[in-house]
Amino acid sequence: MEDQEEIPEEFAVFGNDLPIDEIITSLIEGQPIFRCLGTVRVKVGERAIQLPIRSVDVEESIRLLANKRPNPPVERVFIKAEEAKKSGQRAGWVTVVNEAAPGYIEAQRVYTTELNYLIMLKGLAVELKDSTGKVVWDPKEESRQDRESSLRVLRSLGMTGWQFGDIVEAIQNLTKWEEEALEKNSERG
Repeated sequence: MEDQEEIPEEFAVFGNDLPIDEIITSLIEGQPIFRCLGTVRVKVGERAIQLPIRSVDVEESIRLLANKRPNPPVERVFIKAEEAKKSGQRAGWVTVVNEAAPGYIEAQRVYTTELNYLIMLKGLAVELKDSTGKVVWDPKEESRQDRESSLRVLRSLGMTGWQFGDIVEAIQNLTKWEEEALEKNSERG
């Protein structure tokens, strides 16, 4: 390795105090070298396992499920003059969004669960294999990512709600940490 020239103080950026693990000599399309990696510990009975995780683009996951996101029912309600005075609204017909409708609450729960499974799928830095041993999700190779089969595999693993929540929360926290670090870096630059 060649001797590295010292960076002048006026060009110092966030991270200069960290040891250099690798010097990058080229950037290649599709290689997510800026992705943040970590691990999550999950309690399984009387022992703990550790899973490698990575940050995810949560907005991308939301976009992927945009057509499945439920809309709350909307109702037209007539507000009488006396009621309008008491509540500070105008009298007449108004549109009311009913987010407490039982059907909507259940649809929202199903959507949120599916979104969290998708975040978990994209955030686990491990291969997923079906019962025949076929790789249905390779986090490093997009051409080997069968989302439907992978979600089926995840659902079949027998995770408890606590385990599921711990993994998703760790992925979201890692993603948040990465975004905050990038934001700090851009503020200093």
